[in-house]
Amino acid sequence: VSNGTHAAPALVAELRELGAELAVSVDGPAEAHDKHRRLAGGGPSHAKVLASLDQLDPASLRVNMVICEDTVGQFLSSVEWLRARGLKRLSFHADVARPWTEPGLKALAAALDGFGRYARKLASVSPEALALWHLDSYRSASASIPGGEELVLGADGRYYASDAYLCKPYGQALEGAAQRDVQEAERE
Repeated sequence: VSNGTHAAPALVAELRELGAELAVSVDGPAEAHDKHRRLAGGGPSHAKVLASLDQLDPASLRVNMVICEDTVGQFLSSVEWLRARGLKRLSFHADVARPWTEPGLKALAAALDGFGRYARKLASVSPEALALWHLDSYRSASASIPGGEELVLGADGRYYASDAYLCKPYGQALEGAAQRDVQEAERE
């Protein structure tokens, strides 16, 4: 996963040859993307990301999109904006690093319902129009847990019992999870 601010077409081609999946973080048009994705020093990153993407084959990339409470209203239009640019392989995640208000959660639920209708309609017209990924990880994880509790997939590839672990300062979430893993192994 890359922030996409520096294009490296030769490296992308080499990684693709090796079978690597590449993802670029893009949250949609500038007004959505630049709210939370800034360059070092605080400037907007959207124009630089687009300039980099112009040097790469969009079909070779996946897009990682984060939905924040202040961008949730632009979610569907951002997905369509990405598709219009040839970026059809999409992963999206709700921002778990910041707390959501009750109205924000309701807006997220409405946006996801709308996205479900949009994706089904799109698939009925053209199955290759949009390819979603990571969503199966959440579905299979929650389905395999006794009692149906939800799990959160962390950036480290491990599942956590709550997204509260992911909201802690870097390192604390993993230390707590690792300590529990050791304690459970000792009990067995």
